Amino acid sequence: MISSLDNKTQPSTNSFNKRPRPTAKLKLNVNIRPFEDKSIIVAQNSTSSYLIQNHPTITDLSESVSSSKYIFKKVFFGDNYESKNSENFSHLGNHFYIIQKSNGKEMQDTYKTKTVTGFHSLSFFAVYDGHSTQTIAEMLANKLDDYIMEGLHENKDISTSIKEAFIKIENEVAAMLGEWRPRGGSTALCGVIYDGNLYVANLGDSRAVMFQNENYKALSNLHDFTNEDERLYVENKGGIVLNNRLEGELAVSRSIGDIRYKHLMNKEPEIMVHQIHENDQYLILGTDGFWNGLDPEQTLNMIKTLKEKIGEDKLGLKEMGDNLIEEACLNIKTKKDNMTLIIINMKGIMMK
Repeated sequence: MISSLDNKTQPSTNSFNKRPRPTAKLKLNVNIRPFEDKSIIVAQNSTSSYLIQNHPTITDLSESVSSSKYIFKKVFFGDNYESKNSENFSHLGNHFYIIQKSNGKEMQDTYKTKTVTGFHSLSFFAVYDGHSTQTIAEMLANKLDDYIMEGLHENKDISTSIKEAFIKIENEVAAMLGEWRPRGGSTALCGVIYDGNLYVANLGDSRAVMFQNENYKALSNLHDFTNEDERLYVENKGGIVLNNRLEGELAVSRSIGDIRYKHLMNKEPEIMVHQIHENDQYLILGTDGFWNGLDPEQTLNMIKTLKEKIGEDKLGLKEMGDNLIEEACLNIKTKKDNMTLIIINMKGIMMK
């Protein structure tokens, strides 16, 4: 079973945790021109999200980012932010729906969506689940997709672009954490629709599942210690797994950050390639908090029930997502985790 503890790491009595932690300065979309450039359009959806259009380096770009912990006072080249309380959040986009459900504590999940048209036409969706800090998840939401696009602009193939982007952000996180080496990291689950294929890149225990009429297909493996291959990898490196946690603390076997354990962990994102088929209906990306309440089989059955009750042609993504996340919450009786869910209408995305 997947752990349903609130955080991926347990508290440690190590004295180094008492040292002051460095203040991270986040910069959104560092490759773009200053905010004063009037060709850039920024629309504030709410206190926890914004939309960006007319990216100066990519034609006809729109993207949305969740920032549940921080309100950015400066969207571009901004170092100043203020904390805000955790809250539930939802956003209905073109052919996708995002919903976040707070467990009442700090929301450490973030997400990112992006659509790009032009020479490198793609759709990008991702969920990031931070543990012990939200800073690293924020960095992933701010930068990882831009690094993937950089690789494509350099005429690298999509898989190489994804792998190099993960390496780049990992190195950036390690440099930010530096000698303090605090606990904390983030899972990363990205779905990139490109040239008729879906590329799913995963580090951690979030899940990507493709739902068809009567079936579903898992497009990611769990990177935790219920996965025997992941356990063996860590143990062969000299790691000790106690209660399905690395050194009794870390519940995931792959992540961004967690540099105290990085010498024991597999750093490579696992990439699965799915050739998009006409039977594909919904792609769901969810952090482990959601899948702790509904497994893929239960999710499929609930989608079928909603179709029968409401009508397949009338069932909207928002109604589907709200019902799914409500049911997941009801199924978890103790130690509820934050939940982030992205549901993508595959037929709509492919026709855009």
